[in-house]
Amino acid sequence: MASVLQPLRDEHRALLANIEDLRSVADVAGEVPGELLRQGLADACRFLVDLVIPQLEAEARAVFPRIVRLVGAAIVTAPMERDLAEIRRLTSVLHQLQDQEGEVTSGEHRKTLRRALYALSILIPLHFRKEEDLYFSILENALNSGEVQRLFQDMDTQRLLPAGPSATPEGGSQS
Repeated sequence: MASVLQPLRDEHRALLANIEDLRSVADVAGEVPGELLRQGLADACRFLVDLVIPQLEAEARAVFPRIVRLVGAAIVTAPMERDLAEIRRLTSVLHQLQDQEGEVTSGEHRKTLRRALYALSILIPLHFRKEEDLYFSILENALNSGEVQRLFQDMDTQRLLPAGPSATPEGGSQS
């Protein structure tokens, strides 16, 4: 029997299929010409801002409140919210590098780029794994089919909302 949250797992898998691209850019950051590195950085930023962060924020706005209600303690979502804050911060670092026209080719900038991309390539899959391992079973056991449908509708609505702080260059950085 398929899980009622399989569509959410499928969304995670689709995003995770592109995580290797972040690692690949990090792997070659010290070796490729500046123009190729800038293109890889732009692609990474688009992937994070257009796909990953909206998914994570939709989950934070739709899934996390349900978990808090079901478990009865807001602290259970705090580590996941911290993951999201760190993903936003690292994305902001990438945007800052992108905005420093020409400087992304310096050794220090390449090192910063590599570190941020490697961190994101570890943190995002880990975040999804924790969410699936910790939260999905709670939701699957507690929500009826109508509530699951509302969860997906809420997530679709949340994806249309503007990104939270630090997801875009204008968002500033969060520490």
